[in-house]
Amino acid sequence: MADLIETGEWVAGIYQIETTDPVLGGPPDLLTKAGVANISAQQLADRTAWLKAQVEDLAGGFDASNLETGIVPDARFPHFAVMAIANDAALDALSVTIHVVAAPSVLSPPLAIGGLIRHSEFSDGIAVQVADRRSSAGVFLSRYMRHRLGGTWGAFAPVGPRVGSTISLSRGTVPTSLLKLNGALLNRVSYADLFEEIGTTWGAGDGSTTFALPDLRGEFVRGWDAGRGADLGRVFGGWQPQDIQPHAHSYERGAVSYGTTGVGSGTYNHTGGTYMTGVQGGTETRPRNITQLFCTLY
Repeated sequence: MADLIETGEWVAGIYQIETTDPVLGGPPDLLTKAGVANISAQQLADRTAWLKAQVEDLAGGFDASNLETGIVPDARFPHFAVMAIANDAALDALSVTIHVVAAPSVLSPPLAIGGLIRHSEFSDGIAVQVADRRSSAGVFLSRYMRHRLGGTWGAFAPVGPRVGSTISLSRGTVPTSLLKLNGALLNRVSYADLFEEIGTTWGAGDGSTTFALPDLRGEFVRGWDAGRGADLGRVFGGWQPQDIQPHAHSYERGAVSYGTTGVGSGTYNHTGGTYMTGVQGGTETRPRNITQLFCTLY
């Protein structure tokens, strides 16, 4: 059984087999109507081959030597042909639609971790850059975007949650793009973007090379008062122990009078009043609650 030979071209229309057409197999030919039963399949196969070539070009599956000087394949992003850039100025100066890659620490936060950046040029000097931040192992972490209008670049803004955001998970394991908020000490260079966002608010680590994450294990999270006056004397990131407002538990008993006979007999009176109960409760004061896993984006 022979296969159709795909030519990789976009066919304007797909032949419809009519009820009056003879059922003819063999090599298809629209002009001579040879192989009528295979004409539609041939045209669709040609379209598929054409689309496949377009996708491969867009994905970087082309020869990097045909691109601008300095563009080489990058081992961390095997499906793209990319150009390495050295600093923020080089990123700002891009003027053609292209993929570029930045090494860790060569760009300012939030891209200091490095990653793949797609630069797209449009008419009237408009351009867009979409940056995928990735770990040293190539794991996707987060995405940022910025626009150039009138020759001026705007700031990179996160697409989705911002680095340093607290994320509550309905699962007990941490995905690769997040960190568990467990009070761990992190390196200020390796996690430069996160350090840029939260600094030493939750602990200065060793004072020079590390910083601390907040530890939300077993804790309730409370909105910062920030001058409202409902939670006086609080600073951002401050911790509070458990507490309960002053109060009393009591019960009421009415007056009772009864008499007795025999030795020492007489009438005895117990006046009514308020009496305290004994100690009640568990090990802490808490509302109804449910546990989840708190993490942060880095």
